[in-house]
Order: sequence, then structure tokens, then C-alpha cells
Amino acid sequence: MKRRVAKKVRKKGVNPRSKGKRGERLVRDALAAWTGLEFARTPSSGAFGTTNKIHELVGDVVCKNGNFAYSIEVKNVNTWNLEGFFSSPKSPVRKWWEQTLVQAEKTGKIPLLLLTKNQHPIYCLTLHEGTPPNVDKVFVLQSETEPFLYFFLLSDLTKTDPNKWIKPV
Repeated sequence: MKRRVAKKVRKKGVNPRSKGKRGERLVRDALAAWTGLEFARTPSSGAFGTTNKIHELVGDVVCKNGNFAYSIEVKNVNTWNLEGFFSSPKSPVRKWWEQTLVQAEKTGKIPLLLLTKNQHPIYCLTLHEGTPPNVDKVFVLQSETEPFLYFFLLSDLTKTDPNKWIKPV
């Protein structure tokens, strides 16, 4: 009698594009619920606006009526840590932050990088002229090459008055 050998089932890896889109949808929905404004993922996650010179579509998530004061970049990647931002110029967080700065400059908005990874909440990293955002817990970061940066949870941000983040049309 022949023994049956069970086939090994190869586990499929997580598709990074799907994971990134999932992070963008989470951010889009959280910002819309908090502000009452309509947000959308940009086509091709910001690449559309960059390649077509449409500055309003730069970033991963945009406010449809354009009056959110921040240019939004979203990263849902497991390999980042905030310490690398300060210790390595090749840190993914540093590269993403530089990308966020360039995109914000194109739109004339304030850069807002949202980061998450498996089993973690969504974190925000931003510059803020003047006082830090009115959230419960804000970590103020500074390095030799960076001005003051504010690091906080998106869930804390959504407890604040959204009008401080919305600019008049």
C-alpha cells in the first residue's frame, strides 16, 4: 500500500502594494470621520500627480475640496523604526520623510507622514509652525539636520478640534 504524502502548501507572502493600499484606506477613512471632509486615495499613490504635474494630487491621500492644511504620505511597512531616523541616513523613515517634504513643498502644504506596521497603531510625523498640535501625547524630536518634528498617534489627533487642521478655502 502506497503512503500518501501531503503536499507542502507554500504560504503566500503579503503583497506590499495591497498592504500599502490598506494603510491608505485606513488613513482616508479616519481623516474623513474626524473632519467631516471627503478624502480620497490618489491614483497610483501619488505617482499620478508627480508624473502628470498635478500638484493637488501629490501624496497618498488628498482632501477632495483641498482645504486640509497637510500633504499626506502613508507608509504601512514592517521594517521601519523611529530610531533609524536619527542614526542612519539610509533609514526608510528618513527617506519617506524626505519624500513627504518634497511633496508638501509642491502643494504649499505642511508635510504629514503617517506610519504603521503590523499590530501597531498609526503614527504621525509632522512639522508644525508655532505650537505643536493639541494632542494628548506629543514627542518633540530634533536632530542636527532636522527642525522640530512632532510624533504622535493618529488616534490622539482625531480627538482634537479638526478646525485647527483645516484651512479656509
